[in-house]
Amino acid sequence: MTRAEFISRLKRGLAGLPATSIADAVADYDAHFDDAVAAGRTEAETAAALGDPDRLAREL
Repeated sequence: MTRAEFISRLKRGLAGLPATSIADAVADYDAHFDDAVAAGRTEAETAAALGDPDRLAREL
């Protein structure tokens, strides 16, 4: 899964929350992707390590 797909699914799962909460969550996961890419990992590896974005959204 790409970063864009991961973030899109996360946003879809967070629908209904306040916009600031969604923006904060998206920024946090974007930072995870930035850090991972800087460390040489692919977007797919990073998405797999983070887990299912639908589940993460439910937990948030």
